Amino acid sequence: MLPLITLDIRTSRSTPDGDAYNYYNRYAYDVKLLTDGDQEVFIGKGSSVLYLCEKAVDDGFDILDAFDDNHHEEIYNLLYDENGDMKDEWEDLFAENNSFNSNILVSDRLEILPEYQHHGYGKVVRHILRDFFSGCYGIEILHSFPLQLELFDNNDSWRAQMHYDTMEHDSSQAHVSLNRCYLSTGYTQYHDTEYFYRFPSAEALDESEWEEDE
Repeated sequence: MLPLITLDIRTSRSTPDGDAYNYYNRYAYDVKLLTDGDQEVFIGKGSSVLYLCEKAVDDGFDILDAFDDNHHEEIYNLLYDENGDMKDEWEDLFAENNSFNSNILVSDRLEILPEYQHHGYGKVVRHILRDFFSGCYGIEILHSFPLQLELFDNNDSWRAQMHYDTMEHDSSQAHVSLNRCYLSTGYTQYHDTEYFYRFPSAEALDESEWEEDE
């Protein structure tokens, strides 16, 4: 039986006309687990960004500025050429997967507290998010980067809770482990890069597999 996970999702955006904020929505969420005693326990948090590419095209806005606002320039460069057009390879993939929505969902980060890792909760969270954004995007992209490799202050309370200083810090090994997790969650690795993608589908989460994930 799948665990009962809930997400408290918050979104924020500014509204000045002509500003990059008008072409993306940023979502932050808390992950909570419903215990046998019907208590909600906070077990992690995450964030995603939905780029409103269709709106940008209609308004003649360069979507690069929106990606730049969120430090996702490398994802933009992955998808678009120097003229701001989507690269032929990606257009072909969209067509092959019958994906006709040009909006892009970037899964920015997902952090599950150590005591709740390796129970498949991360896979359930991604399934919930895909349902939440259903019909709003044409492709989901993420950058595989082990968060323990970020530079941070060990006194930071959240970083301390995540025990990042005790995790694998060999970059190659950390990436292999994280990439394996993404592949098991339905993503496809883009060639031999640190980027993964997934097109929307109606596939349900397989209950026989959820325990294998983070």
